Amino acid sequence: MPFKLDSPIEGINEDRLERKQFTIELAKQICSWRKQQTLVLGLTGDWGTGKTSIVNMLLELVSYRTKNEILSSDEHEDLKIILDQNTISSVHSVMFSPWLCNKATSIEMLFYRELSNQILKLDPPKKLRKVGNIMGNISRGIAKSGDIVFGNINELKNIPLTIGCCLSIASSIFADKSYSPLLVRWAIGLCAVGVICSFSNFLSKVIDKFFPVKFDFTQKPDKIRETLKNSLVSLKEPLLVVIDDLDRLPGSEIRDVLKLVRSHSDFHNLIYLLVFQRNIVEQALSYDASDGDGRRFLDKLVQVMFDVPPISDESKIIMLEEDLLSLIPIQERENDRFKEIFQRYIRPFLKNIREVNRLISSWSFMVQGLQKLGFNYTDLLILETLKNFEPDVYSRVYQYRYFLTGLAFVQYPPVTEEGQVDEILSEFTSLASESNQQYVSDFLKSLFPIFREQQPTKDDLAERRICHPDCFERYFIFNLTSKEISDFELHNFIQNLREKPTVFQDKLIYYFNQNQYRYVLNFIEASIEKLQKEERRNMISSLFAVSEKLPDDSAERIGTGNEKPFEQLLRICCKVLFQERENEDFKEFLWKIVRETDSLYLSLVLAKSQLDLSKDESEKSIFVKKSDLDEFLKLCKDQILTLNNDGIVKHPRVVSILVQWFRTYNDMSFPNKIFQELIETKEGCLTIIRGFKNPMITTETPHFQWTIHIEYMAKFVDLRKLYENLVSMNNKGEIVDITEKEDIDLFLKFYKHE
Repeated sequence: MPFKLDSPIEGINEDRLERKQFTIELAKQICSWRKQQTLVLGLTGDWGTGKTSIVNMLLELVSYRTKNEILSSDEHEDLKIILDQNTISSVHSVMFSPWLCNKATSIEMLFYRELSNQILKLDPPKKLRKVGNIMGNISRGIAKSGDIVFGNINELKNIPLTIGCCLSIASSIFADKSYSPLLVRWAIGLCAVGVICSFSNFLSKVIDKFFPVKFDFTQKPDKIRETLKNSLVSLKEPLLVVIDDLDRLPGSEIRDVLKLVRSHSDFHNLIYLLVFQRNIVEQALSYDASDGDGRRFLDKLVQVMFDVPPISDESKIIMLEEDLLSLIPIQERENDRFKEIFQRYIRPFLKNIREVNRLISSWSFMVQGLQKLGFNYTDLLILETLKNFEPDVYSRVYQYRYFLTGLAFVQYPPVTEEGQVDEILSEFTSLASESNQQYVSDFLKSLFPIFREQQPTKDDLAERRICHPDCFERYFIFNLTSKEISDFELHNFIQNLREKPTVFQDKLIYYFNQNQYRYVLNFIEASIEKLQKEERRNMISSLFAVSEKLPDDSAERIGTGNEKPFEQLLRICCKVLFQERENEDFKEFLWKIVRETDSLYLSLVLAKSQLDLSKDESEKSIFVKKSDLDEFLKLCKDQILTLNNDGIVKHPRVVSILVQWFRTYNDMSFPNKIFQELIETKEGCLTIIRGFKNPMITTETPHFQWTIHIEYMAKFVDLRKLYENLVSMNNKGEIVDITEKEDIDLFLKFYKHE
């Protein structure tokens, strides 16, 4: 797929912006200038208006060498007709690029060197070759006189050699002194400098031998100028010097270039074409102008000023149509929505040809990236327009992705207040530039039905519209951070529930271990209502299967009030079970899951939640009927009691299970029995401490910290005995692991405080 590079056209046949006639007239005027004093022309225009493209077309028409090649070839019939009809003669043309200058090279030296090189490469006529040679000699003369290359190194070479020899002698005389080695090192260093200087002088002589400076630079400046001036007068065709992108230079270098141009004002057969953005050059010249008026200074130097012809809206849209439509399937081009957006809303954003090319390149790149995923051409064109010309609005679209796709309750509170949608739309449009705010508002209404008080539909999904949650993320495939998961990936993850529930389970565990659970759980919760019966049941089975394998987040303990992953996972499980409760075989399904699962803690938590909710007279929030509740509670209890003590003690969530047992059955005898067994071993003591650890984040201390609610812990554990056992183990040297020590120190800190 082609990309529009931000580069100028090379010739007049590529012109699509109706500037051919302007270029032809400019070429006529330049070529009619013969044997007269220096002519300085200025071609001005803002950034991206196509100044360099006009220069390339002009050089194609007037260049002596290019014109001869055109006329002698069997091609370029259109150009031959233009040259024939307009009687355009020829000039010798060269380009000077002053931005290649560096600190070690003067503008004047670079000017003569570049012009000399370009002239001599053209295989020029004898008289023009003479001009090139003179300019080359002047360039080398400037370098020599300014010590830019080698300077007068020969005069300095004896100084370090002499000092080095003296230090060498001194080191021999004072060989027994402590500073003698230092003198030796200095002597060697200075002698080396002297040798390098001598070699540089030798190299300078070699260069002078093969590239002699025939020009006597000791002549007076007037004599130097006269030599170059006479060589230009003898030319049959004038020399055109084009200086493009003058406005790219720093202000001081802009002034240096224009001073150089002004120094040639009385030369003959010399034409300058300066190409620049006028306000930038005027500002640079204001620094030197006596009255601070850079414009008056520029007008004195440039005899004739041309502004780049403006691009008509029609030309821009034709160019955009040609390039964009070539990439769009025919059926999409005929879409009424695409036509309206393209004609009515895209045009105002395109101020110059560079912006047209930028939009085409950006859009083409995204088309290539989304080809396999599927996308809506109109939506992508709107989005890429925002990305290129209103980037703040574009960024906010991604930030509000859940709201814009109708899933606001996942990231934001549900939009229920009257006028809230309008407020969010105003927030978007306020980020746009004032002239584009109405267009941005229309764009957003076209993209997202929520701004039209509607919700995404199945038709939006079929058309791959950005407003549908299944499609949104693909339009931002290059915006995801390493911690985020694309909606496309999450949808694939959910789809595993249909045929590959084990893959769903493995991926869920992976996301938890990667600390990406928040994105996943939010998305699962947002997708519950869309699930079919088989998918819901596979989700319930999967949540029971993985709940014991997920990292322990202390959700069951006295905490900070922040929702923890397990709490959200429990809520998801309850929501799915609630949707299943009306099915005839639901009881049989749930009872089977509880009997076969190892997720004892999840079963107990669900039992406790149903017990609490059953106190409500209605059954709106429960999934186990009141008539079946006692049976369900007994089933969960029996599943735990079927395990022997050793099985319970070694269970990864033993503390959570025991605490939840007490909360559910209001029975302390079973938990006390297990805790007494745990407290007798080091592993058991550590299990108890870790089971009652709770994460805490406070505003005073924004970093993660652990705490232990000692008073609540005392309901289940003999703290004094736990303390004594830990001290005894520590004295015996049984506590060696640093993590074990940290956990014990945490317990001791809160125990002693109590």
